[in-house]
Amino acid sequence: MKQQLTVVSLGPGDTRLLTLEGAEALRAAKRLFLRTERHGVAAWLREQNIPFEALDGLYDVHDGFDSLHRAMATTLWCAAASQPVIFGVMD
Repeated sequence: MKQQLTVVSLGPGDTRLLTLEGAEALRAAKRLFLRTERHGVAAWLREQNIPFEALDGLYDVHDGFDSLHRAMATTLWCAAASQPVIFGVMD
């Protein structure tokens, strides 16, 4: 299976600024990861009963952005090996 990873902008934090296309992608996600749940869209996702996994825990175990970003990439590509993945990032 070819890996599919789609990056979706969550906007600056105010859910009113989330694009329609972005909201539709989040709703349709087979598996959704957020870079961080410390973003306004995370609360909206919970209200909409859209499950997601946040990568906040990786910040605690990596002491630099290089290793953090490598760990995030590894997590996402491993998840995408079995199903399409959406990665929600803040602007």
